[in-house]
Amino acid sequence: MSITAKEIANALGLSPSAVSLALNNKPGVSEETKNTVLEYAEKHGFVFKKYDMSQNKKLNILFIIHQEYSLALDYHNISLEMLDGISEVCQNHHCILNSQTIKSDEDSIRNCIENLRLNPVDGILILGTSIQKETVKRFLSLNIPLVLLDSSLDSVDCSRICINNIQGSYHATDYLIQMRHSQPGYLCSNIRLNNFEERRLGFKEALHDHGLSYSRSIIHELSPSIDGAFADFMEILEQNQDLADCYFADNDLIAIGVIRALQAKGINVPEDVGIIGFDNINLCRILQPSLSSIAFSRKYLGQLAIYQLLYHIQNPNQPHIKIAIDTKLIKRFSI
Repeated sequence: MSITAKEIANALGLSPSAVSLALNNKPGVSEETKNTVLEYAEKHGFVFKKYDMSQNKKLNILFIIHQEYSLALDYHNISLEMLDGISEVCQNHHCILNSQTIKSDEDSIRNCIENLRLNPVDGILILGTSIQKETVKRFLSLNIPLVLLDSSLDSVDCSRICINNIQGSYHATDYLIQMRHSQPGYLCSNIRLNNFEERRLGFKEALHDHGLSYSRSIIHELSPSIDGAFADFMEILEQNQDLADCYFADNDLIAIGVIRALQAKGINVPEDVGIIGFDNINLCRILQPSLSSIAFSRKYLGQLAIYQLLYHIQNPNQPHIKIAIDTKLIKRFSI
């Protein structure tokens, strides 16, 4: 016969309500108390009850869009596509979904956390492309199941659903080398997000596999926006700096800005310079020439994240996981 919650409370000298909160992974008890209760319960054969998704009770899910660098990402389109996948799963499982955008400043983060303490939800999704580990840990202190999207931070105690950035940049660089028979250059963002650092690794790995040295690549650090990259690259062109025959860009915004700068100086793409971007935003299709880019499904990213969150709500004691979804090279006319 398994131990009861009341017996756990008596054995540990805790109130029945504190034990109930700990066993059900609810806010209101410290992490230390929660771990003590869970360890004692598991050791003495307590039977954990899974949440039944068929019950009438609806789960409240909060999707937080953490926005730090307004120049680095098209947050609106990215979050809408992810939200589409999240909403679809929430509707199928009768969950109540709300979304909130927060800045990276202290006031915005503190207000969001305090509101969650006063009005706790059943689960949190955070779109944290540029989020810092310290910020994630502050949300984790709420003891609410949490899943992080578009971030591969390995130093946080939650599940992460992210992009296989290394694979994507590797494929882009490999394709450039095969098509152009020359060493690619790198259009590098001057704001270094985790995603961009991983894309640099894929670029380096592809060069290495072709017997090329990263140190010999022509690298330009540019603002990660269309207007910023255009202005930065116009300055490079006016200074008559050396150009590579082809480039991999950290994102499509940089690639588009560079193409416009090249065209403004009478340099043809792809005849004179070839370019591949990353993210496959809508502008890639209508640009002249259309931009080759690395694509991934943001809707699928959202679906995976909400499914994983629901799993953690049902199974609070299971280990966290990291899932990286693969990418695909969309070949257009910039190569």
